Amino acid sequence: MAHPLQQRLDQYSAKLSAFLREREANGLRGQPEMLHELEMTTDSDLLRKFSWKVAIIGAGVAFFAAPLMATVLRSLLPEILAHALWAVIKIAMAFSCALFGVAAYLTFMYNKE
Repeated sequence: MAHPLQQRLDQYSAKLSAFLREREANGLRGQPEMLHELEMTTDSDLLRKFSWKVAIIGAGVAFFAAPLMATVLRSLLPEILAHALWAVIKIAMAFSCALFGVAAYLTFMYNKE
C-alpha cells in the first residue's frame, strides 16, 4: 500500500500534467503533427520539461531582473522597504535554486526508470 503523501503527490502531478497538456493543446491548434507529438508525450516528460522551463525563467528573473529592479528602486524607496525588497529577492533566489534542484532530480530519476 502506497504512503498517503505519495498518493497526494501522484494526484497533484496528474492534475498538473493534465493542466499543462490542456494548455499546450490550446496553443497548438491548427498544427496536427505537433498535437500528435503532444499526445505521445508521457506525463513525466511533460512535467520534466515544465520544471526546466520554470527553473530557467525563475533563475533569470531572480538573479538578473529583480536585482536590477531593486537597484533602480533603491533611490525611490525608503531604506526599510529597500531592505525588505532585497530580502524578498534573496528568498526568490533560494527558491529558484531549489526549483533547479527539483528539475535536475526529475531529470535524473526519469533517466533511471
